[in-house]
Amino acid sequence: MWMKNTYISLDMIFLDCDYKIVDVYENAKPHSLDEITSDENFCYVLEVNGGEFDKNKLKVGDKFLLKE
Repeated sequence: MWMKNTYISLDMIFLDCDYKIVDVYENAKPHSLDEITSDENFCYVLEVNGGEFDKNKLKVGDKFLLKE
């Protein structure tokens, strides 16, 4: 992934197939062509406004619970 056409900073939260956080890339720079990925195996990436990962006190190992 990259931030080529993105105008705001993003936190990219990498989740495994059980929705557990396995990695995070915080405050990705807008318009950057730098490749963003994870060395960890992941199934999903949740993109949120830059700074939200820290603001919500999230950490690697936390798990998201989805409601239907």
